[in-house]
Amino acid sequence: AAILQSPFELRQDPCGSLHYSAPELLQLDQYHSFPIDLWAFGVVLFALATGHFPFFGSTPEKIKQSIL
Repeated sequence: AAILQSPFELRQDPCGSLHYSAPELLQLDQYHSFPIDLWAFGVVLFALATGHFPFFGSTPEKIKQSIL
């Protein structure tokens, strides 16, 4: 279910897929949703241009470290 909110509202709950996650989400900091969405959009553009994700790892923890 979609949650509508102001882009200026601080959020704390992580959401989304790991490969598209911004560092703020992985560090469990508060964040504004608009910059997080821009990060994910950049990951999509990178994947479309290159055919692979910009961050690598054989386990979720290694992917997180690559993003951080």
